[in-house]
Amino acid sequence: MLVQPKSYVEGMELKNVRHILTTDGENLFMYEKSNTGWSPDPVGYINVKVLQKEYVLPKNTSLVDTLVRLQPSAV
Repeated sequence: MLVQPKSYVEGMELKNVRHILTTDGENLFMYEKSNTGWSPDPVGYINVKVLQKEYVLPKNTSLVDTLVRLQPSAV
């Protein structure tokens, strides 16, 4: 799952990117870059469907948009 986003990051020479999120629809997987390169296995995981069922989400909000805004570059 990491091949395509990794190629985007490397192709666009985004050297400061340290985390990549991928999805298979209802799951988000986080990959991390260290000094030796990208981890082949996810270092984090979120099941969006479970979050949506267990919590009442505020109207007009998006889990993905919220996660994007949490990036250090967005602060």
